[in-house]
Amino acid sequence: TALLYAARHPDTVSRLVLWCHSLTAQTGRGQTLRTLREADWELFTEAAAHASLGWSAGEEVHRQAVYLRECTTAEVARAIHGALEEFDSPTILSHVRSPTLVIHRRQTAIIEVEVVKGLVSGIPNARLVLLEGDSILPWMGDMEAARAAIDECLCEGEPAPAIAEPAAAGGLCTILFTDVEG
Repeated sequence: TALLYAARHPDTVSRLVLWCHSLTAQTGRGQTLRTLREADWELFTEAAAHASLGWSAGEEVHRQAVYLRECTTAEVARAIHGALEEFDSPTILSHVRSPTLVIHRRQTAIIEVEVVKGLVSGIPNARLVLLEGDSILPWMGDMEAARAAIDECLCEGEPAPAIAEPAAAGGLCTILFTDVEG
């Protein structure tokens, strides 16, 4: 969705950051998981959770698989995956004009590094940052390296602003959410 939006609305996207993204229809593991989804929904959710979170994630993987089964059904997952496969991202990659950062973890089982390299090579002005780890979840692994890469991308090489220390308990804290246009 982000790629399609960036390709169709280049005037509104100044930077694009993609996390562990791939053209899933091209991956051999993606096809294997689709076959497993059709054969055994419970085993599919367990395997997909392992492939997504990492094989060493332990109990969190099983909780994620249970969560997947509680949130959706095999039929809904099939419809979502079908819609994603109809989305022909290779044809739109060359239309993305904004500087693009693709962050990927080297040991991720579900998305092969070679597939991600193909994605990056199709986007003009794209850069790939490979991090160590096997989880597609940003908070499972080296978050500092990911934050530094994103800051560098968003700040165009300017030093990233220092991260403020959190307010002391009972202190005043302000959070501003805004919709930025133009």
